[in-house]
Amino acid sequence: MITRQSVYDALFTLKNTGVNVDYYLSLLTNNSDIPKEIIIFLRENSPQFQFFRYIQQHQKALMKSILDYETLSNYGKIKVLSSFITRVMIAVEYNNISEELVDLLELNELSDAINEALGNQDYSKVNEVLGKLNKSMKLFVKNKNIDLSE
Repeated sequence: MITRQSVYDALFTLKNTGVNVDYYLSLLTNNSDIPKEIIIFLRENSPQFQFFRYIQQHQKALMKSILDYETLSNYGKIKVLSSFITRVMIAVEYNNISEELVDLLELNELSDAINEALGNQDYSKVNEVLGKLNKSMKLFVKNKNIDLSE
């Protein structure tokens, strides 16, 4: 999910792979929000946005479900989370998207939410992680003309 801390983490991950991110680090440091310019840079360079681009291109129904998760039944929400986890693993395995994606997308948190819902009928964590995922996805699609109709 995208927070100021996750943006810092993403920038330092890119820095550790040799990408010059000094300008974007100073930009983030000097702003209280996450500047659009950084989102655009990460959109092109981060594994997380690479995955969102993959979802946009190949799984429009999943993207639409994440963006409209509040309209789904509890079972529908579980299916969306489990589909998301599956899609991440497929993307890592077959599309050469970095394994760092697994940590960046906090799949363990998604899995814990599914467990809590199935084991205790408590859907609060499901709604919480879908809310975070929704917020991150909205940052990705913001100001883009993405047609989600099938």
